[in-house]
Amino acid sequence: MNRMLVVVFDDDGKAHEGKEALLQLDRDGRISVHRYAVLSKHADGSATVKQGSDAGLLGTLVGSELGSLIGLLGGPAGVAIGAAAGLAAGRVADHKNARIGQDFIDDVTRVLVPNRVAVIAEIEEDWTAPVDNSMTALGGSMFRRDLSGVRHTVDQ
Repeated sequence: MNRMLVVVFDDDGKAHEGKEALLQLDRDGRISVHRYAVLSKHADGSATVKQGSDAGLLGTLVGSELGSLIGLLGGPAGVAIGAAAGLAAGRVADHKNARIGQDFIDDVTRVLVPNRVAVIAEIEEDWTAPVDNSMTALGGSMFRRDLSGVRHTVDQ
């Protein structure tokens, strides 16, 4: 099942370990990681995308559900990243175009407070246990949303 996954960590080191654990699960064939980014939220509330699945595909990344979520969570910095990638900033900031439910964004922003780091990924998983076990062991707070359910909610 295709899902949007957000895992919030206390620091860069744990986020890096979380990203590597997701990629290892992908290499092992337990999940598929389609795209990912590591987002750091600063003390002033701005955010920076620290890493992505492919810097050459940043425009594609920002145009997807993943990029839209990054833009919404990142505030002005996320919108600037979208604009720099050649997309209209309004599209990135527009909740309806993001196809991510406001309740999901609200849940994530409650935990992604300043000085925390999130690994955001679009994944495909048949069961949640491999990701849950890996991320919990690293101290991450997980949020996931089924992408088909997100699209259906927005369409309604």
